[in-house]
Amino acid sequence: VCVYLAGTNSICTLCEFNEDIPMAAFTVHYNKETNAPIVKARISENGKSYETWGLIDTGSAKTSISQTVVNRLQLTACGTNVTNTAKGPAQVPCYMVSLSIQNAINVVRFEVDLFEKYENGPDFLIGMDIISQGNLAITNYNDIKQI
Repeated sequence: VCVYLAGTNSICTLCEFNEDIPMAAFTVHYNKETNAPIVKARISENGKSYETWGLIDTGSAKTSISQTVVNRLQLTACGTNVTNTAKGPAQVPCYMVSLSIQNAINVVRFEVDLFEKYENGPDFLIGMDIISQGNLAITNYNDIKQI
């Protein structure tokens, strides 16, 4: 797994692999309808990509995808994990994917869990496994909310 985040160099924050790629930060506005911190995400695997909205979920330890993403990308589970949900512990399948957030942050081949999507909810939850690799700021300056 290699994680490239905004910074001054292009060394993976996890394994220190040196990759010559541009680094970038991004700012997005809050979704006014849901008041939720969402970002554009492109999930890729098997030569296919799926673009969707991802929820920045600081309450989620691990990044997760919905069954919609699994079906669209025709993913095959690489194993199972036990995860803690609002309904209690659950055993869920896990998958290997690559990710681009806002066309600025790229995460190459990492493991995500399956989560049970709620009606009209996001297909992708960005958990603390990714968030903790960089800096996250949510501001409300002059009543303008930004991530």
